[in-house]
Formats: sequence, structure tokens, C-alpha cells
Amino acid sequence: MPFERVLLTQLEINVDTTLAALKLARQHGVLTILNTAPAQALPDEIFAYADIVSPNETELETLSGRSVASSEDAVLAAREIIRRGAKQVVVTLGEKGSLLVDSQSSTFVPIEQKVSAIDTTGAGDCFLGCFAFFVAQGVPITECMRRANAAAGISVTRLGTQTSFPKREELPMEWFSECK
Repeated sequence: MPFERVLLTQLEINVDTTLAALKLARQHGVLTILNTAPAQALPDEIFAYADIVSPNETELETLSGRSVASSEDAVLAAREIIRRGAKQVVVTLGEKGSLLVDSQSSTFVPIEQKVSAIDTTGAGDCFLGCFAFFVAQGVPITECMRRANAAAGISVTRLGTQTSFPKREELPMEWFSECK
């Protein structure tokens, strides 16, 4: 089922404002995604209003209080975020890919095409923008992650942040065949 409305938030604004937006979205049946950048300690309440929490490895360590030196560590740390109230955690793992964790399982989605990165600034934003777009289209979450991995992979081969994000024409057209 597509979520025609998705709220993607981040922490570059006041945490109280982010929390208020998450609460309002929940009241209106909007799927919520919390990008935990930049890394900082957060109140448990914010996780209760985030359907999907998406940290990178460093942010995951900050949020969970656990070291993330392996994929097993990442799963345990993500489960700490779930214990604090999140439904699902999507961890971005840079050149390795991404990891989906819920209370029952975990799924690793590897990078399919290795690239030579020249600038990783904004890669997480590219990943999450692409991910949120396809979640809103009703694409299964691991497929959203696969597509977001690929888009972020393109972005790191270019300088800049938003200017490095791939344009729709640069992505496989079949990704958009069922889009509204």
C-alpha cells in the first residue's frame, strides 16, 4: 500500500519542532521517517512518533550508547532504538550498503555497484530523499533501500551536496514505471 504522505525530518532544526511535526503527522496518518543527523542525544519520546528511524553508524553509536564495529553490533544497537520506541531502523552503512532492523529480524541490503567516491557530503541526504520518495510510492522497503543505495552511490562520485544528487533521467526508468 503506498503512503501518499510521508514526512521526512532531520535534526538540523530544534528537536522540539521535529517532535511536534512527527506528532502532527502521526495524528493525520502520515508515515514518518526520522533522519538522525546531525548526531545528538534524543528523548525516547521522539522514537515513539517515528515509523522509521535512519541513522548512519556514528549516529547509531550516539543514540544507542553502543559501539558499532560489526554488522552484529549494528543490529544490537538498532534494537536499542526499537526498544526506545521506533518501529523500524534503517542504518546507512556507507560503501557497504544499508541495514533494515525491526524487533524480529534484520535485512542487509548491499551496494550493488562499487564506485570511487570523491565526496561523501550529502550521501545520507540523497539516500533518504530517494528512500522516502519510493516509500511514498508503495515500493517494498528493501527495494527502496536498494534504489537509495544506488542513488547515493552516484552522488558520491561528484562534488557537492544537492548538486551531486542524480537526476531522474540518470536513474533506471523502470524505477518510475508505477509512480504517480
